[in-house]
Amino acid sequence: MSKNPAWGPNQAKDEDGFTPPSLDHLTQVARLSDQIFSADLSEELCVGSVPNGGYVGSVILRAAQEYLAPRGQPDTLKIHIQYLNRTAAGLAYLVVDEAKMGRNSSVLHISLHQRGLLESRPWLDPASRAKGEVAAYVTNTDLGKEQGLTLNTGWTIPYETAPADLARMREGSDPRWKRLHISLMGRVSSIRTLEYYFQRAGHATPSTHDYWLRFANGEPFTNISLGYVADAAAALIPEAYRQRDGSQALKEGQIAIDQAYWYPTVTMAIEVKKKLPAEGEEWLRMRASSKAISNGRSDMEVIVFDTSGDLVALSHHVCMAVDFARNIKGRTRPQEKI
Repeated sequence: MSKNPAWGPNQAKDEDGFTPPSLDHLTQVARLSDQIFSADLSEELCVGSVPNGGYVGSVILRAAQEYLAPRGQPDTLKIHIQYLNRTAAGLAYLVVDEAKMGRNSSVLHISLHQRGLLESRPWLDPASRAKGEVAAYVTNTDLGKEQGLTLNTGWTIPYETAPADLARMREGSDPRWKRLHISLMGRVSSIRTLEYYFQRAGHATPSTHDYWLRFANGEPFTNISLGYVADAAAALIPEAYRQRDGSQALKEGQIAIDQAYWYPTVTMAIEVKKKLPAEGEEWLRMRASSKAISNGRSDMEVIVFDTSGDLVALSHHVCMAVDFARNIKGRTRPQEKI
């Protein structure tokens, strides 16, 4: 198991001089041909040497929007992403294949590639076309034109959260919520890109977490952001089991203070329930929960709400917990399957 002597609570606060990156800027894509887009995966949103999986998801959402907006289908209704190989910071090509094109909605297969990239047409070595690092099926529509049967299901989440005064919470004076600072934030810029606020009374259960979220740079959340938001708690649930005081004996069910883990997402699905306004939302609320964390693998369910309490998105993941050495193992391009 990898050891890191600084893997502890003394590294909890943001480093001086940290400038939060812009997700909107770092998810931009450029069209190279009818079916191929390029993107530059930024080191600023990496976990170790690997771009955050939710960040990659938002890049794919952007490519789908760019491709289908001319058809009047700019909004993703559903996306299923399979992370096949580790990605790396740097140039990536996204190949769009039309799986099913319809009048009201369309389905795309989008694959992200970082090997066999060419500087001109056909842009991708034919031998590499079927060997992408990430593959996704994306269903797009126009959420603003949805209409049909609407029923009140009476659904509520268990463990209702305390009310929040968002203005006071931002100032640190809300009596029920406070900003989260954990050791991981001292080393992972992709986590520091968001501000997390949790209940002062603590989490509902060790594996059920509620957070209010905002971008640390004040940038608003959009539907493109939902890929990033859906993956924002992948490390936080297992890290809640980390030992806080290394001088004390390790208890059963704790992670040792100096054990370094990486929590890659194997697969992630997101269903969008509501289109966010064009100007975006400053705040979103998230419920993240895991039902079983066993043998280095966990499930995660994420439910996203807006400030009105409306359901914005549902997400389900399969995540791994592996030695962090697998993240930083020397290579310049993804060559090893997760």
